Amino acid sequence: MTKRPLDLDGCLPETAHGGSAGDVGGSVDGLAVQKLRSYRSFVRQALQASRRGRVLDCRKRRVPADDVRRSCLAAGRGAAGPLGLRLSNATVVGSADLRALRIPVPLSFVNCIFTDPLLLEDADLHSLEISDGRLPGELTGPPEAASFLPGLRADGVRVAHDLVLTGTTIRADLHTPASRIRTAAVWLVDAEIGGRLLAAGTRILSAEGQALQCSRARIQGEVRLVNGFEAVGTVRFLAARLAGYLDLSGAQLQCDQGAALDLNEAEIGGSVFLLDAVPSRARAAVRGRIEMGRTVVRGQLLIRNSDLEPSAPERNPETSLSELTSARPALLAPHLVIHGRCAIQGATFIEGGVVLQGAELRSGALFGGVTIRNPGEIALDLTNATLAADLQLAGASIQGTVRLPNARVAGAVTLSGGDLRDPADRTNIDAAGLRAEGDLDLRQTYAAGRLDFRGAMISGFTHAEGAVLVNADGETLSLRRAQVGGDVRLCDGFRSTGTVVLAHAVIAGQLNCDGAVLTWQPPTPDKDETPDQPGLALDAESATISGGIRLGWIVPNGGVDLSQATTTYLADRPTTDWPTHTRLGGFRYERFAHVPDARTRILWLAGLRPHDPRSWEQAASVLRAGGDHAGADEILIAQRRYARKIRALPQTTMQRTADIIQDVTVRYGFRPQRALALLLLLIALVTASLSIPAAVSTMRATDQDAVVFATSGVAGRPSPEDRCGGGRVRCFNPFFYAVDTVVPIIDLKQRATWYPSSDRGGSYLEWWLNVCTILGWIASTIFALSFTRLGRT
Repeated sequence: MTKRPLDLDGCLPETAHGGSAGDVGGSVDGLAVQKLRSYRSFVRQALQASRRGRVLDCRKRRVPADDVRRSCLAAGRGAAGPLGLRLSNATVVGSADLRALRIPVPLSFVNCIFTDPLLLEDADLHSLEISDGRLPGELTGPPEAASFLPGLRADGVRVAHDLVLTGTTIRADLHTPASRIRTAAVWLVDAEIGGRLLAAGTRILSAEGQALQCSRARIQGEVRLVNGFEAVGTVRFLAARLAGYLDLSGAQLQCDQGAALDLNEAEIGGSVFLLDAVPSRARAAVRGRIEMGRTVVRGQLLIRNSDLEPSAPERNPETSLSELTSARPALLAPHLVIHGRCAIQGATFIEGGVVLQGAELRSGALFGGVTIRNPGEIALDLTNATLAADLQLAGASIQGTVRLPNARVAGAVTLSGGDLRDPADRTNIDAAGLRAEGDLDLRQTYAAGRLDFRGAMISGFTHAEGAVLVNADGETLSLRRAQVGGDVRLCDGFRSTGTVVLAHAVIAGQLNCDGAVLTWQPPTPDKDETPDQPGLALDAESATISGGIRLGWIVPNGGVDLSQATTTYLADRPTTDWPTHTRLGGFRYERFAHVPDARTRILWLAGLRPHDPRSWEQAASVLRAGGDHAGADEILIAQRRYARKIRALPQTTMQRTADIIQDVTVRYGFRPQRALALLLLLIALVTASLSIPAAVSTMRATDQDAVVFATSGVAGRPSPEDRCGGGRVRCFNPFFYAVDTVVPIIDLKQRATWYPSSDRGGSYLEWWLNVCTILGWIASTIFALSFTRLGRT
């Protein structure tokens, strides 16, 4: 078959305005309109209108696709004008095959209907427009406008300027030679676009596969899928390079399975916007997953006043980036890099999880006021993420778990005013190993679960004023082994139902619990066992708090554990602050913030369970360091008495008796003068007993010649003038004899010289003297030990 040569001559006669009479009227895109004449060659009329800078209005007529191709071929040979081939109101019949063509002038189809897909693989175009004729900023096209395309295959196409699909409905499921498995309505794989990709109000519908496939595309301008843009199927920019921004304001994306928007490994030179439309304020909505794994955004990621809802996961993920860390991820962006701000804010509702594992957010992240619902699953995952500024979650409403393990935040972490519910594994926030260079702000936060900051390093303060944390029979706030550079403020209305854990934490500032209410709630009734003792409302075992502890809390139920903790000062109300079940063994503090009262402290310590003598000793050492030695001794004496009273240590009857003796005599060694008084009393009693004439008459002494002496002289020969036999025996003196009897370390030779005579009834006196000797030994020993402080141990 011989092709008919193109006839470019013999055009209609022109009027004075450069057109034939009756064929010019109206305008499109500011260009005059030339109406199509059915009796003339379409190619000739199209080229004629092009050279005259006009739009050829086909008046809803059917135009063979082959004529469109012939016109493009002629344009490639220079037969068209600089404003290009512009058709409107045409119905293009057949497949417009423009593959591998070079068309150096603009190609425009306004309000046209194609019956078959447009084929542009490897074509080289100046620009391409398929639109409904709406002007920039308009939300709709002209009345009765209709632009329809049953598919676009443009893999490898090169467009020097803009590619415009505004207002067009594209419905197709096309295969390409490169992909026999997946289908798409629009194929732009490996495309190169030197200008913008514009699709305002465009509808791209795919019943089975992808809506827009732009993998590995190179686009030098912005990509605007805005103002009612609708896609059913995946919009895919896998590994694409966009020099400008990606705008999805007011877009509606839907994919029943898998990703609705795939930006995996893409590089975007500007920002990514998913916002409500301007000026209609229509909300953007994505029903399907957004994937941005290893994407680089050199601007900001801004999602505002939008709705995100995940779809079912793909059964056969195309890449490893589709492997889910959450059962329902709405945004799956592991290792995402954003140079600007990452912001999800306003009235944004996300049904599903936001996964940013290993992300690098160089201007921080702002999720203020966002609503994320993923009950029992991961709601926000920033595991191993790096933020070069603040992490803001103020006012967020989150159902699910926020994960921050080993994240690095070069600023504050703010969750103030947040509402955290329905977490996975009863953990609202999992931030083990978090590193934050600013404050941790939990003020006015409500959390129905655990806030876990185990091993975290927080350079600033930890604020939890007014927070309400509920996790019955579990941990509410955990700073176990955490390091906090400032104060930990659990005050001013802070409420915890569960256990606040500060065990092994290092806090450089103050622990302030003034005005807090800490309650431990017992296990639910359906559990098999109920513990004999209540659980802990505060667990601060082995914590180091350099700035002191200020209490003033209320602990209506549960206990407090400060065993082995260390601080500088303790500001408390001893009679009201401490619950009965308080563990203070090994708790070390340097001073009391207020003037201590020994009696008050004794009542405080006696009301604590379990009994631990170390807590008493610490209180005594603090009083002693403050100069109150008497008060310190009073506390230690009370501790020994209390231990005996509650039988803190198993004792035999002998040991218990000895304990009572120590108490009565020298107050466990803290009153050694009482032993001295006992010695003086014994000396006085012995002296008095030896001053009685009947007792004196029984006393005898024997010299070296076996001569027996009485106190009045030689026995049987009284001689008051020579009672000591001229010095042969030491004269008897009741007082010195009493001293010699009672005080064992003194030897005045009285007891060694004189003795009671049994034949004169002196046996009773001898018993009495022996008992006094024993008592003297005991009293002297106790005095000596007490004086040297050995009796206090």
